Amino acid sequence: MMRRTWIDKGDTVALTWQCALAGVSRSAVYARQKPKPIALDDEVLKRLIDEEYTRHPFYGSHKMVVYLGRCGHCVNRKRAQRLMRTLGLAGMAPGPNTPRVSACFKSPRVNGDDIAWGKFGDFLVWQRNEALNSRGPRGTRPI
Repeated sequence: MMRRTWIDKGDTVALTWQCALAGVSRSAVYARQKPKPIALDDEVLKRLIDEEYTRHPFYGSHKMVVYLGRCGHCVNRKRAQRLMRTLGLAGMAPGPNTPRVSACFKSPRVNGDDIAWGKFGDFLVWQRNEALNSRGPRGTRPI
C-alpha cells in the first residue's frame, strides 16, 4: 500500500520501470480502488440482527433471513452471513463432519487381518471373521 504511493503516472520515467523498482505490480497501479460507501440499509440490518441475536444467540444465517423477512426486509442468506461476520456473530449449530465416527470407536486390526469396525458394526465384522477363519493357512482352502 505504501509503495504504490511512490509511483507517479505523470513522471518522465516509464510506469513499468517505476513499478519494477518499487516492487509493485502494474495491475495494482492501474486499478485504483475507491472505498465503497457504507449503505444505510446495512446499518439497519446490522442493528436488527444484533437485537435478534441477543434474544436468540443460537440463530444462524438461515434463521436470521427468516426473521428479517418477517420484519419486511428481503435479504439473501449470504448477505446475512456477511453482516453477521462483520458483527462477529455466529450461530451455535454443530460444525461440519460431526456425524463421523472418531478414531476411539474404531477397532484395531485383529490378528493382522485387515478388519475394522464399519458403520453397521459387529455383524459385518463377524461375517468377515468367519470367512477368514474357514480358510486354511495363508488363505488356502482346506480339503
